[in-house]
Order: sequence, then C-alpha cells, then structure tokens
Amino acid sequence: SSEPSGAEVLYNDIVLNNGFPSKRLAQICLEELVNVTHKVNRGLVTGEDIVIIKKANMPVALLEVGFMSNPTEMEFLLQESNKKDIAKGIYKSILKVYEEFEKYK
Repeated sequence: SSEPSGAEVLYNDIVLNNGFPSKRLAQICLEELVNVTHKVNRGLVTGEDIVIIKKANMPVALLEVGFMSNPTEMEFLLQESNKKDIAKGIYKSILKVYEEFEKYK
C-alpha cells in the first residue's frame, strides 16, 4: 500500500537478567528517531511473528524508518540529509540505552 508513513519499532518480549526490557529498548529507539527525523510516530509493534525477532535470545529493536511503497516516504529516505538524521537518531538511541542500561546494574 502507498498510504503508510512514519516510523515504528518492532520488538520482542525478552527481559534481561538485570531487568532491562526489550520494550524499553524499542521505546527509546522510537523516541530518538522521531525526535530527530520528525516522522509520524506509528508506535511500538510486537514483532514475534518476524523470524529474526522470534529467534533472538536477547532484546531486539527493529527500526522501520519509512515505507518504500509510499512515494513521499521513498523520497524522504533517498535524501542525504535525512539519511544523516536517521543515523543520528540511531546513534542517540544507542547512547541513551547505554546510559539507562547502566542504571539496571
């Protein structure tokens, strides 16, 4: 469909021994990605039917940053400045997750 737009993050239901949940990882990733790119927040999605997520034995956050089936989204994804913003959002996510993860130790 050419209608979907925005960003969403798929995750699994794993919680590490220290209590850090995969859902929190996904939430941080989505917040940082949306803050930097200003994309529509499509929310968190349980991805247990996705093989790579289902088979993981650790927390997973699969970031979907746009829909190639939507011409406007595809144009967004092809622009170099937007690629840099997406990378910046992922980078900021990693920093924030690391910072929060340290609190669970």
